[in-house]
Amino acid sequence: MNERIGELIPSSPSSDASLQTLACGDDGTEVAPEIGFDPVQAEQSGTATARPEEPLRALDHRIANILESITDGFFAVDRGWRFTYLNGRAEQIVGRKRDQVLGKRLWDEFPELAGSVFRQELERAIDSQRAIEFSAPYAPLNLWLDVHAYPSAEGLAVYFQDITMRKVQEEQSRHSQRLEALGRLAGEVAHDFNNLLTIIGGHGQRALESIDKSQGVLHRDIEIVVEAAVRASALTRRLLTFSRRQPVQPRVLDLNRLVTRVARMLERMTREDIELRLLLRAGLWRMEADPGQIEQIIVNLAVNARDAMPAGGRLSIVTDNREVTAAPGTPPLAPGSYVLLAVCDTGHGLDPETRSHVFEPFFTTKAKGKGTGLGLATVYGIVKQSGGEIWVDSEPGKGARFEAYFPRTDKVAHRKKAAPSPSKLCGGHETILLVEDDAGVRRLAGEMLIRLGYRVLEAAGPLEALGIWESERSIDLLLTDVVMPQMSGHQLADRLSESRPGLKILYVTGYSDDVILKRGVEADKAALLQKPFSPETLGRGVRAVLDAE
Repeated sequence: MNERIGELIPSSPSSDASLQTLACGDDGTEVAPEIGFDPVQAEQSGTATARPEEPLRALDHRIANILESITDGFFAVDRGWRFTYLNGRAEQIVGRKRDQVLGKRLWDEFPELAGSVFRQELERAIDSQRAIEFSAPYAPLNLWLDVHAYPSAEGLAVYFQDITMRKVQEEQSRHSQRLEALGRLAGEVAHDFNNLLTIIGGHGQRALESIDKSQGVLHRDIEIVVEAAVRASALTRRLLTFSRRQPVQPRVLDLNRLVTRVARMLERMTREDIELRLLLRAGLWRMEADPGQIEQIIVNLAVNARDAMPAGGRLSIVTDNREVTAAPGTPPLAPGSYVLLAVCDTGHGLDPETRSHVFEPFFTTKAKGKGTGLGLATVYGIVKQSGGEIWVDSEPGKGARFEAYFPRTDKVAHRKKAAPSPSKLCGGHETILLVEDDAGVRRLAGEMLIRLGYRVLEAAGPLEALGIWESERSIDLLLTDVVMPQMSGHQLADRLSESRPGLKILYVTGYSDDVILKRGVEADKAALLQKPFSPETLGRGVRAVLDAE
């Protein structure tokens, strides 16, 4: 077929081919002749026999029919860059009828191609007499085209495909991969930070307790250290949320009720020059997610919208039911039923470059000191962790619309029991086997527990813990990190429970649900203490497990 494509440009008007070409008039000027021999018309009139050119003419007719039936564009130009053919699909892609362009120069009819990669590559194909393949954006129609140019002595045959959707999907895939990589990095960094913050916050709190407030400057300095540790702990939680590794407590939600509740708070957060609208779908489907995290999504998006409207405007929160039967494109959604949460503003909008980075951690368009760049990253992480998808539709000067889609659930909502009030912090006299591979965390936790009256046996790892277990059988509680060398905390607990069924166990971790689940620990079933922890949270966690039946 490739060898035949270059021959589709007729060499002279005498060939009477079914494809148009240029001929010379009586005065020597070039004119576009009528299409010549039509095999169908000839057959109907009874003249379709006995012409020696008929086999070639019939072949060209069949090829023309093929070119008209294909789903990609095709056109041909002569050596003077004048159109000699344009198929139906090419008409659709470029938005021009063939009778508008046949006989006219390519560069005159499409001046926007002058100086573009299209002209450079097509001219290179003519000059080199070699087939050229390339892909490039066609800006006037916001398309990406994949082009194959085949030169011949008569001109150039060009076959092109609209690959815009493929380019969009490739960019979405690259964006998702970039965010996934950032998420893994954020999760690892957050874990290491949690160990450090446990040590910093724990020792800082102990120092505060031992220093009287009368020692003004020193006491205040240590308070600042403890406060910084608390803020840094919140930062690591947001990093874990972005990486979709933050422990969650999903529930069946009525999103309309939640939005209405949050809106009361937003009225106090937004300025008087911003109109807040709630456009809530009656009969909204149920979804399953952590309500605290969904509130965080609404607040973060609303605050961003407020900041994007310094001169005032309209902030709208929309809910709706969406049935997806095929991937809509940006980004693709699996077919199914979804609950839509959209936050829209009439602010300054986002340019394409900003949109491509808007969900990345630490990316911000705000002035220095005005934002951490984690708000939208946190939103992205929550939506993905909830099994949904999110994207933004925005243009400079035309506001922004953030749309989050959550899978519909048919589960029935259950009223959550009120959490018991925290018990008074108290210690005990039981024996605790403390297993932690980070020396700083192990030393701090041991000191905290000893101060509460417990007898503590420390092990730097699972193998050392097994040795202690063999010589010490009066252990009441195993307090162990989850992720450790040699074996996991869950594997260690299984080994010890073989000789003492019902051994009480409290896991400690700075990792997320998905990581500890791979080590056999189900966060919603096991007793689990998240790092960084304070003396109070450690003491209450230990006491709760020891007192449990």
